[in-house]
Amino acid sequence: MLLSANYRIMLPENPHPALVYAKDELEKYLAKIFGENRAEDEVIITLGVDGTLPEEGYKLRVQGNNLFISGGSPRGTLYGAYALLRDVCGCRFYAKDTEKVPSLDKLGLKDGFELFDKPAFEYRDVYWTCAFDPEWAAKNRVNSCVSRALGEKYGGGIKYAMFVHTFNNLVPPDKYFKEHPEYYSLTEGERKPTQLCLSHPDVLNIVIERIKEILRRNPDCRIISVSQNDCFGFCECDACRAADERAGSHMGTLLPFVNAIADAIRDEFPDVAIDTLAYQYTRQPPVGIVPRDNVIIRLCSIECCFSHTFEECPESGTRWAYTKKKSFVSDLKEWKAISKRLYVWNYTTNFAYYQAPFPNIRTLVPNIRFMYENNVVGLFDEGCYQTISGEFAELRAYLHAEAMWNPYIDWKQCYREFMEAYYGKGWRHIDEYINLTCDIAERIHMGIYMHPSEIIPPDPELVKKFDELWDAAEAEADDELTLSHVRRSRIQLRVYKSICGFSTPEENAKLLSDIRAFGITRMREATHLREDADPYAPADKWS
Repeated sequence: MLLSANYRIMLPENPHPALVYAKDELEKYLAKIFGENRAEDEVIITLGVDGTLPEEGYKLRVQGNNLFISGGSPRGTLYGAYALLRDVCGCRFYAKDTEKVPSLDKLGLKDGFELFDKPAFEYRDVYWTCAFDPEWAAKNRVNSCVSRALGEKYGGGIKYAMFVHTFNNLVPPDKYFKEHPEYYSLTEGERKPTQLCLSHPDVLNIVIERIKEILRRNPDCRIISVSQNDCFGFCECDACRAADERAGSHMGTLLPFVNAIADAIRDEFPDVAIDTLAYQYTRQPPVGIVPRDNVIIRLCSIECCFSHTFEECPESGTRWAYTKKKSFVSDLKEWKAISKRLYVWNYTTNFAYYQAPFPNIRTLVPNIRFMYENNVVGLFDEGCYQTISGEFAELRAYLHAEAMWNPYIDWKQCYREFMEAYYGKGWRHIDEYINLTCDIAERIHMGIYMHPSEIIPPDPELVKKFDELWDAAEAEADDELTLSHVRRSRIQLRVYKSICGFSTPEENAKLLSDIRAFGITRMREATHLREDADPYAPADKWS
């Protein structure tokens, strides 16, 4: 069979919107690939759904002049259409504004050719602003609807009825605290609405009814989170303290509470799972308590070092006192032994300095591979999610998406392909910068709130070298698009120089002007770039 511009795409009767979209995408990209190059024989491309395949899996099969693309669901079929473009024709979908579409005369496929694939992780979320675009997400097989609208056109995705840190939404303090302070934590000798008292039977009953009410209103949601607020202040009443002490973990109160909710909803909502966080003070598994089959444990790596891989770093997750010097890796392996559905909330940027260097590129894919090999089935990679980034966001997003589908990718090859396409001929200078900064960061244990000067010690000669590399990258940019990519990514060095005292007030003012021009609205998590920021002040004074 010769695939060329001479083809026809067949859809089933009353096709799902995702199959119509798959047809549209194939026609758009095949026109770019083949132009007017037509083989003599017409190829029939048939799109369909095959319920025997995994839900997001797909199969391409050639029989004579027929090419069949089937998925286990409409989303799987859409992924199959992109697989034809990507894995057969050689397309790449690096970023919203950067794609590789080859020009081909004709493409020969042998009779009997088959291509089958399915994702490594059931839940895949690249939580970077640049990855929220639903078209990019569909092309790169990201399936979480937490931050992107993956409607029927894109085959849908995994929807949460309520997403993390939900205690206050489930038992609102403004509704209950005045009359029932006993529903909330006894902490520091008094009741406070920091967390819930998980041993109180009324709290359990309120949450069960609230969960059922929410799920009835959201029949298309598969997961709902019952999880601690994003603070400390856990309950220290006699019953809660005793339960936690027996279990050797604050999961001694949380996991039985979550299990009871999972039992209560199972009959009415057999396809729904209760998700909870193993986060900060609840990170460590309990003794003698096992999650129900319809419970998802979402383990968080917030304490970890990110300049080394989880597997290689002995300090990974032992830096904060409440971890009791147990590493994230040991907790992961203990949860692996008792949990059938283990997710990880992973951290991939510096949340205190979004726009400053965070040299973790070498650890991204090895960490994903390590988690996959330890039975993690869902992955949420949190990055700069509140603004466009000047610190390699698109590169990270692409590597994350590729590795979430297949943790055994040749990530260095994917990295090189991206760099060449996104930055143009000057990519090697940026590659040298990345390697220099990674070499420096590997000398320390790099956390997600560190001051940039702790990561890269201020050194005038080093800064001069960095500037020379970025100057060379700008000089060799292919066009205005790659030049804009280089200049926005260079923001990280300029921010570093500003914070560390290497910039003049005039340079700071130009930096602030450029940051606004690029559409960057935050320098750190949860804090906006101030409208009245002093342009002559260092960058860490603008939020």
